Amino acid sequence: MRDFAIEQSLAAEDTADECVETFLANARDLGLLTNYAGAERLLTFEILLDELSNAVPATTGGQVSQTPHDVPVDVAKSSPRIVGPGSSPAQVIAESSDLSNVCFLVTPIGYEGSEQRQHADLMLGSLIGPALATLGMRLVRADKISTPGLITSQVIDHLVRAPLVIADLSFGNPNVFYELALRHASRKPTVQVIRTGDPLPFDVGQFRTVTIDTTSIYTLVPQIDTYRAEIARQCRSAMDGQNEAETPLSRFYPTFWDQFGAGPGS
Repeated sequence: MRDFAIEQSLAAEDTADECVETFLANARDLGLLTNYAGAERLLTFEILLDELSNAVPATTGGQVSQTPHDVPVDVAKSSPRIVGPGSSPAQVIAESSDLSNVCFLVTPIGYEGSEQRQHADLMLGSLIGPALATLGMRLVRADKISTPGLITSQVIDHLVRAPLVIADLSFGNPNVFYELALRHASRKPTVQVIRTGDPLPFDVGQFRTVTIDTTSIYTLVPQIDTYRAEIARQCRSAMDGQNEAETPLSRFYPTFWDQFGAGPGS
């Protein structure tokens, strides 16, 4: 894309990278990027039309009804996707995305070049990503699916439906703890990680947390394989034969879900 921009005189060499970044940021905000084979891909018209044609069931009179809000999630996933007149093709693809092998990474992201972003990229590319590769899972971070800093429907969808969530509690980021609480309410497997030196709040400190020393390359590099192995082990253990994960909510208030008619085992 960078070479194309230069060849078509859309940008000079010294501004081509910025041009590409701006284009991708706008495409991401419009929902025109999708995760495919572990990488972000631009949606093409062929993909959109193919997905849309598969999603819309045959109808009479050209009328297409929307999925009722009270249809159970499991039923909705197993039934053909019904597209309402207000749904865009990009929304159809986002809503029908397969999260069956996804691990959603809840992490402080921060601004480009900030300490938090450098930490998040390090965890994603050098620690958690390689650890999950051994489990055959696809790692997704929030800024890859929606506008950074917003708790959007896509983020909540991943928190609720992804078979595994890893929560990086470093920096004590409030958004991370909010998303972790939503995950606890879903009663699905979660693994906690934190960097050495950051306080672990009492409410979540009673659950096993992988502590990673990122003080310097001299403390991180010699232990990096150990950290990866421990993250993989914790993920495997969290997902191994558990229908409902134990959380502070399930441990100290096990009847929480009963008031909504969704008690354990329902």
